[in-house]
Amino acid sequence: MSAMRAVAFSPSNQWYDKIQTHFSNHPNRAINTNPHLQFNNNTQNQSNRRNLFPCFSTDASKTPNPPTPLTITSSPLVVVGSANADIYVEIDRLPKEGETISAKNGQTLAGGKGANQAACGGKLSYPTYFVGQVGEDAHGKLITEALQSGGVHLDHLSAVSAAPTGHAVVMLQSDGQNSIIIVGGANMHCWPEKLSDEDLEVVRNAGIVLLQREIPESVNTQVAKAAKSAGVPVILDAGGIDGPISQELLNFVDILSPNETELGRLTGMPTESFEQISHAVVKFHKMGVKQVLVKLGSKGSALFVEGEEPIKQSVISAAKVIDTTGAGDTFTASFAVARVEGKSKRECLRFAAAAASLCVQVKGAIPSMPERKSVLNLLQPKTAKQRSLQMAHFEVTPTSPEENSAQMRIQPEKLVSFAAASSKLSFTHSLSALSLSLSLSLCVEDIRHRTGARRTPLVRRHTALSQRFRSLARRELSYKLQHLMADDLTAQLATATLDNNASVQRAQFSDRVPIKSIILRPDGGSGLAGKLARVGGWVKTGRKADKDAFAFLELNDGSCSGNLQVIVEADKGDLGQLVLTGTSLVVDGVLKLPPDGKRQKVELRVEKVIHVGLVDPSKYPLPKTRLPLEFLRDYVHLRSRTNTISAVLRIRDALAYATHTFFHDHGFRYVQTPIITTSDCEGAGEMFQVTTLINEAEKLEKDLIENPPPSEADIEAAKLIVKERGSDVAQLKSAKASKQEIGAAVVELQKAKDNFAKLEERSKLQPGIPRKDGKIDYTQDFFGRQAFLTVSGQLQVESYACSLSTVYTFGPTFRAENSHTSRHLAEFWMVEPEIAFAELEDDMNCAEAYVKYLCQSLLDNCREDMEFMADKIDKSCIDRLTMVAKTPFVRITYTEAVELLTEAVKNGKKFENHVEWGIDLASEHERYLTEVRFQKPVIVYNYPKGIKAFYMRLNDDSKTVAAMDVLVPKVGELIGGSQREERYDVIVSRIKEMGLPLEPYEWYLDLRRYGTVKHCGFGLGFERMVLFATGIDNIRDVIPFPRYPGRADL
Repeated sequence: MSAMRAVAFSPSNQWYDKIQTHFSNHPNRAINTNPHLQFNNNTQNQSNRRNLFPCFSTDASKTPNPPTPLTITSSPLVVVGSANADIYVEIDRLPKEGETISAKNGQTLAGGKGANQAACGGKLSYPTYFVGQVGEDAHGKLITEALQSGGVHLDHLSAVSAAPTGHAVVMLQSDGQNSIIIVGGANMHCWPEKLSDEDLEVVRNAGIVLLQREIPESVNTQVAKAAKSAGVPVILDAGGIDGPISQELLNFVDILSPNETELGRLTGMPTESFEQISHAVVKFHKMGVKQVLVKLGSKGSALFVEGEEPIKQSVISAAKVIDTTGAGDTFTASFAVARVEGKSKRECLRFAAAAASLCVQVKGAIPSMPERKSVLNLLQPKTAKQRSLQMAHFEVTPTSPEENSAQMRIQPEKLVSFAAASSKLSFTHSLSALSLSLSLSLCVEDIRHRTGARRTPLVRRHTALSQRFRSLARRELSYKLQHLMADDLTAQLATATLDNNASVQRAQFSDRVPIKSIILRPDGGSGLAGKLARVGGWVKTGRKADKDAFAFLELNDGSCSGNLQVIVEADKGDLGQLVLTGTSLVVDGVLKLPPDGKRQKVELRVEKVIHVGLVDPSKYPLPKTRLPLEFLRDYVHLRSRTNTISAVLRIRDALAYATHTFFHDHGFRYVQTPIITTSDCEGAGEMFQVTTLINEAEKLEKDLIENPPPSEADIEAAKLIVKERGSDVAQLKSAKASKQEIGAAVVELQKAKDNFAKLEERSKLQPGIPRKDGKIDYTQDFFGRQAFLTVSGQLQVESYACSLSTVYTFGPTFRAENSHTSRHLAEFWMVEPEIAFAELEDDMNCAEAYVKYLCQSLLDNCREDMEFMADKIDKSCIDRLTMVAKTPFVRITYTEAVELLTEAVKNGKKFENHVEWGIDLASEHERYLTEVRFQKPVIVYNYPKGIKAFYMRLNDDSKTVAAMDVLVPKVGELIGGSQREERYDVIVSRIKEMGLPLEPYEWYLDLRRYGTVKHCGFGLGFERMVLFATGIDNIRDVIPFPRYPGRADL
């Protein structure tokens, strides 16, 4: 038996040696305040060292107060990080460039992310060790004293002489928000190349390790690696250094914790909405980080666990926000403490939110860290009834190491006992009896599962009580009151949550709740029953019921395909107007569980109608009956209100987002190429011309009619006046008149000359477009030369590929083809990447990966709309996407494709277009290859040079070019691409061969004159991708505002 020191908390939360505790063959390593105490070298599996310290209950009464001696029974929180002296200046606003302003106040306090987080752990009465560095100066002493007063173990805090203590300038504004400038000092310098064995040993014996990025990444990597080797969870706070986090470090991180700004910077993705944040988090999941804890500021926080629905936590409101400097550190450290104590993920978030709420009410970082008692008091229910219900449902019980993930569980035995007591209550408490009876029924399966019996005495007692309460409620309550109240109370009890928020989280830039966030939850919205919500949308269908006492409305706001059922009583508004299709509504109400719950999991009972946008049903062109897509093209400004077009738009949006994500994730830069250009990329001449000559000619014609040009007599008269005024000046000069007289005469002469010039110029004006040498004179046009709407951004984006290596453009393009097919538009969008130092094989690889990514992205992120399309438009669309996402593409040469088509003709296949080598494959040929011959996507490459553009690289056979097309079922050609011709002499010959002028392409030839390099690229017709995904037949129905021959509405 060996002796070991134990420790206890003093009233100030400082640790001190208290008693001797004896352990007999104890397998666990002990950590205490004595820096000379050696660790037991007995190494055991990490699971054997879990839950050694006491887990504190969410019931404040169960936390010892005043503290009683506590033996070491758990592994500590170890924080490795920075320690700063925070120099606070209080200002009304940030200074502008070059401006000096006065601060209202200033002071220096201990801080730094690492020190803040360690102090938070100590003040939360959890054993906490801090590993860090300070300078041998006054600031270092300030930090040491602050951490000691917070109960933090400082055995592994080093004082270095070669660098000063790190410090930060905190500019605190009147609203509590702050801006911070950090000087690393000892935090970033003088660390040993290899951490000491003592430092790494305390890490290996931790319950959890908390890191942040205000110290060198090499230190973090050493610590994380040591923790991982011992099975210790690692949380990395992403705040600190601006640069990316190395993959080596991420390999050892269990939970990454950025705020939304840091998440956007680290991923290079937008994080303005929760959906964007979710997409950004996926990037870290792909890098191996299974859990990402995102701090969302005033919007709360969210924990993203790979493969699970995100867990959101709203902000717990503070009485007054004084200083937010330490809020993020408090949140992360409190989460770590709750995590090591074995609380559930949701409880960890709530515990951290409560701690952060208290933190922002005090100035300073470390001084603002709350004590555990204050946090637990904030989490306590405010009424006796709430406390009783919480004790019955949410008692935190010790669990075995194998049950660490399930700390919050219902205790049916206590619930039954509580219910038995409640059965003696008076009629006024019958609602509670009803809610308890319903809640008791939720526990039956849990009791049976835990006891392993079908009907234990406990189950029988439970059943009898449940029936008794139902009987009582039935006698005393009306049906309507039962229905309204029971839904609410049952939902609150069934969700087993401590969340006191009464309303559903609203949209970031609106005061309404998107319908998507209600009905697309995994539970269909049932978990929100009892919550208040404001929703807005347009009525899809409506009907009055129960003798016009109320109305059922199907409301849709465009956030998803599904509708939310809204129930409005007659006293809330004119039901006759509200039920009309197309009426817009904004309403406040309570989410309820519907009686049947089969078709919809939740409905909204309206309490107040905020807005009604009226509709005249006799004129509204979109009745609730299904209309042909052709008909809807006549109402392009309203057709987005239909289910089909709105679903298409969401799918289109998802594809656009996936496009940017794919290329950003692969290091491409987005280049915005011009819409107005002077070159014809395809060399086909089918371009829309951009000119102001016609407008100018029309203006001139109108002006000449209203103000006819001067006659020859008018011009001669003006010429005579000039001659006379000249004579007057000459006479005055010969007579030696005064300067004033001569000057006045000169002025009159100049006026006569100006008038004559004006008349002479106007007499030369001719109606019509200006011409020179029998041709239109474009030098008088707006750009001084011919200009067109672009047919492709490829040539321009190539110029950036020859400096940035990998780029892409995504924008509108235009073709003046007088085509009326279902596959052509005059205005459409193209995605065009360009890759330097790459050849045709690389081009095909990129195109295949991109198409697969688009398909998988729709399957993962747009499932509801794809299921709508499968139900209403094309039953095979989801299977088609799945096939493309999972199947390798076939690759054949153009010559092989022609041979296969020729063979098909010999076997009886009939094509409308003749098959021979040298033709441009028709859509029917492309679909045969993809839908019949291979039944999968096909890449055809090495096309005849005569049917391809001048910029495609000539192959060695001088007959074909390094071009490729990606063909897919239903659509045919989806992508066209090529290796570009990088040889100057060859591309000049190709331009001349195709009869194109060299002058417009001189800038393009410069790319070959100066530092030419092999490069390639492709173009994807975006609308064709939408066609392929949705199964819609006509391309005019997959673009918001279609332009085609004869139509350019709006």
